[in-house]
Amino acid sequence: MRDAGIECSVVDWGGIDVSSSDIQRTLDREQPDVVGLSVVAGPFIHRAIEISEQARNHGAKVLWGGHFPSLFPELCVRDGHCDFAVRGEGEVTLLDLVRRLETGESVDDVPGLSFRHDGAVVSTPDRAFIPDIDVLPFPAWDLLPDLERYVIDFYGERGFPLVTSRGCPFRCSFCYITPMWKRRWRPRSALKVVEEIRLIQSLVPKIDAIVFAEDIFAINRTRVEQFGRALKAEGLDLDWYCDIRADMMKPENLQMMVDAGCKHVYVGVESGSPRILDMILKDVSRDEIADGFRSARREGLNTTAIFMFGLPGETEADVRDTIDLARRIRASRYEFVVYVPYPGTPLYEDAVKWGFLAPKTVEGWGNVGLIEDFERLHQTNLTLMDAEFIVSSMKKLRRELDLKGFVRERASALWSVFGST
Repeated sequence: MRDAGIECSVVDWGGIDVSSSDIQRTLDREQPDVVGLSVVAGPFIHRAIEISEQARNHGAKVLWGGHFPSLFPELCVRDGHCDFAVRGEGEVTLLDLVRRLETGESVDDVPGLSFRHDGAVVSTPDRAFIPDIDVLPFPAWDLLPDLERYVIDFYGERGFPLVTSRGCPFRCSFCYITPMWKRRWRPRSALKVVEEIRLIQSLVPKIDAIVFAEDIFAINRTRVEQFGRALKAEGLDLDWYCDIRADMMKPENLQMMVDAGCKHVYVGVESGSPRILDMILKDVSRDEIADGFRSARREGLNTTAIFMFGLPGETEADVRDTIDLARRIRASRYEFVVYVPYPGTPLYEDAVKWGFLAPKTVEGWGNVGLIEDFERLHQTNLTLMDAEFIVSSMKKLRRELDLKGFVRERASALWSVFGST
């Protein structure tokens, strides 16, 4: 937008308390013609609605983009919370739309849009994906007033989040990434990634690590090798953290990643039940998962294992299998999440069959809750278990694994001090 000569500003109200007065003061100061919001399902929707209402009362056109309006474009426009829903990849669509709003031209043939026309919601054809995302400019980090708030404390290091690719080629049936990006993975080149890291370092002091916050990073061995070489060529002594699939945790891959500076990987294990792994189309076995974590330990790589509970038709036997695998893999850390059904995903119809009542309004999707909200199982339980059994099992397992992890960390620290004496 800025490169095209359009005056713009960026406001990030995610994760902080914002009042109606704060919103109004910002609108009064900026006097925007167009307000664009990135919208995701969950409680954040309520804030998006409030901002949108105030922006429209201020005379601005309101655009919604991101995952939620890409999955529910007609609903977003029909409920009247936005003038336009930008579907899928938004950069080109947004620029095209804003230029036409500026000149008063028709938007009827702008690909990737949904809007109201003559009382009905209409959607233009999808916009084709940008083949090479290296052509896109970097995010306008300099327009954010306080980049320090994005710094993450990882093992005592100052980490900064970075997204360097879009999509995922795998077919996990619960994941909204599948309908959003059509199982395509498009990375930025290693040189572009290092260039953005240089930019961030110029804006945020004392960054020790990069946290790759994309859907999947370590998918292409050649790119990871190029990234490691580019870091060294630029003299950047940085650790990095990323997502990886368990079946990609081969010794030769992990050694290459460690050599390139990787210190920690996040692995979506999801379940220890072979039946559930098949149902969610994970395309990985229990043994592959266990082997991957074993290889990571041998390479000195820290791991976070992510497990999902509350899947349609899940049984106590499935949960016991998951608990068994969680103990077996001996990850450095564990995260537990609860399944959220999303339309467009293969598992969604199964969720409906098992009793999921899809919200009929945008506000309703704001009440669905977050994947970390286990108490939601008491309202929407798609399993063959009592909700309290799931919640109590998860809490008990977390306490057990956290304690074991603490003991392992302390033992490792003591060995590093006294092991060679």
